[in-house]
Amino acid sequence: MIVPRLVESQMKPGICGLVNLGNTCYMNSALQCLNSISSLVNFFRNINVKFNMNNLISSYAKLVQTMWLGQNSHTAAHELKREISKYAPQFYGYNQCDSFDFLITLLDNLKDEMEKSTLTTSTSSIIEQLFNIEMISQVTCHACGVTGSGTESMMFLSLPLPANCDVPITLSSLLDLFEKEEKLDGQIYCDSCRQISTGNQKTTLGALPPFIIVQFKRFPFNGTRNKVKTIIDYPLTDFHFYQHTQTASEHAYDLVAVSMHSGSLASGHYTANVYHYPTKKWYHINDTHYECIENLQEIRSSPNAYILIYAKKTHIK
Repeated sequence: MIVPRLVESQMKPGICGLVNLGNTCYMNSALQCLNSISSLVNFFRNINVKFNMNNLISSYAKLVQTMWLGQNSHTAAHELKREISKYAPQFYGYNQCDSFDFLITLLDNLKDEMEKSTLTTSTSSIIEQLFNIEMISQVTCHACGVTGSGTESMMFLSLPLPANCDVPITLSSLLDLFEKEEKLDGQIYCDSCRQISTGNQKTTLGALPPFIIVQFKRFPFNGTRNKVKTIIDYPLTDFHFYQHTQTASEHAYDLVAVSMHSGSLASGHYTANVYHYPTKKWYHINDTHYECIENLQEIRSSPNAYILIYAKKTHIK
């Protein structure tokens, strides 16, 4: 898609294109997706940072504040890239990287810095509050039939894709596959019957956060450079992540961002489709360029969809 270049005076606060610092479209795509999360944006817009501070919290806050003032973001984006590279050296240079890796690395290290920082007064990280997904893991012993369970928290759902699929597959179907009970490859020690046995394992979703990050595993990393180009049919509004239970309307989620990847693992390009909550419009962003999306069906059912971000309807302003 060819997107017209808009001069700075035309930029809408919070939707301005990010300057491309070399081959960093992965970074631009991830940052624009995060910029559609109103609760995260408002938190960092209100942090009082000193502009001579060098840490990840202040550099990300400066970028958010610059973007929402509709100003040129080159300096702030360059500083953020330098700070994130201290935690993840793969982002230091100008080689192509992965937008999902950048997004999760940024959130992980913001959370860690906030736990140690005096910049924020909250006792629990805003990152955990907004993104932590409870996963319930159940393991059933084949010897005695007893099922044990445990929980863990994740900041994202990573969903495998069926390869060579000629027809679109729905997001609901992928969640069904994710929660499907499977036989474990190895053996387990059962605390109940005190035997070593085979078993089954099942993972289901527990408590859900206000915002849910979904990654599609398009790059199998199986020794090939092939990309899984299966088309996913994902809804724009009123999606329920609890698949087989009655849920109230306040538990419904609306799509607010999509990180798109075109091309191959060896040579590709990242863009973003994002919901701009002040104007209630969708925009396609390609590095420094952006345009309003008039036909919302363009957002759905694309083989380029790589990351989805859903917001609980009660958290969309």
